[in-house]
This record gives sequence, structure tokens and C-alpha cells, in this order.
Amino acid sequence: AAHIIAALQEIGLSFPVQTSDISSAQPRDMLLFVMFLFQNLPHYVPKTVIVFSTLLGVNMTKNIELTNPSKRAITYHVQLQGSGDFSIREDSVKIEPRQTLTFPVEFQSRFTRLVQGQIVFTSRREGNVHAAAMVFKLRSRCTGKKPRKTIPVSAVLYEIGTVDIDVENPFGEEAAFAVSIREDSVC
Repeated sequence: AAHIIAALQEIGLSFPVQTSDISSAQPRDMLLFVMFLFQNLPHYVPKTVIVFSTLLGVNMTKNIELTNPSKRAITYHVQLQGSGDFSIREDSVKIEPRQTLTFPVEFQSRFTRLVQGQIVFTSRREGNVHAAAMVFKLRSRCTGKKPRKTIPVSAVLYEIGTVDIDVENPFGEEAAFAVSIREDSVC
């Protein structure tokens, strides 16, 4: 019962229920509780997947368009879950009546592997106004690698040449790096 109440609080659903109400439940109260869950939980299924297709090391921003069709302002609490490669600037947004607003989500492409997250918009109740929650899945897709640095080297054919290369660590912690050589023809 405590897990159920904690889960409701975590996703921002408020229903006047306590642990004792669930453990020694009255059928009428449980029917109301189940109806509440039946009406509200489908809003927590992601509406769509927002894919951030970009080169490795290139940051990208996408905007989520939010519309308020009602006659009163709606305030959403914004929660970002999942990978830390996704970021938002604000944790709440207010949409005026009959207005459309764009909400930016930033992605920092640091790895070629797939990273995922989700963004949850939950409405803060203001008087009688309570909007449905909205959830969007966030997913990365690395479309290629962009070199951090290109070092042109000219050399005479069949003669050994040397080049000193400084390797910089772009991360905040220790890492092992592989240096690769790519040959481009001049002709």
C-alpha cells in the first residue's frame, strides 16, 4: 500500500487515499480509486517519440509545441527522466488561454550508443482547472562521427615521416582514446 501511494506522489497524481484505506479497503472506495486510475494513467503513456538525429559531438535542440485550448491558464511542472544527455532550461511552464508555446529540449551527443529519456508534463491544479499529463519519449540516433581535429600532413612517397599529436580529453573523467589515421588522396 505504501508503494502505491509513493508511486502516485512520484508521478504527481493526487487522490485522497492513505495506506490504511488500501490495506483495509471498502469496496466503494476502491471502485472510486480504480476509476481514478483508469481515467488518469493512460495520459502517462508516451504520446510520441522525439528522435534527436545528429553527428557525434554535435548538440541539438528540438521544440515541443504545447497548446492550451481552454479559457484559463495552465501551469505544467516539467520533469526530465532518463539519460543526463538530455536537458531542459526550465522545470515549469505556464501556457496562457488559447495560446501555443514551444518548449525546448536540448541533447548533447557524447556517445554513439543509443540513449533514451522521457519528459513528463504534469499540470498543477489552479482552482477547477486541471489539465491532463503529457509524456514524450526522447531517443538519440548518432548519424556519424565528426572529427574533433584534422591534421593535414604532406610527405614524400616511400619516406617515413613523423607527426606529434596532442590528444585532449573532452570529458570530465579519465578515458582511453584510440587514434585512427585516414588517408585522403590529393588527386
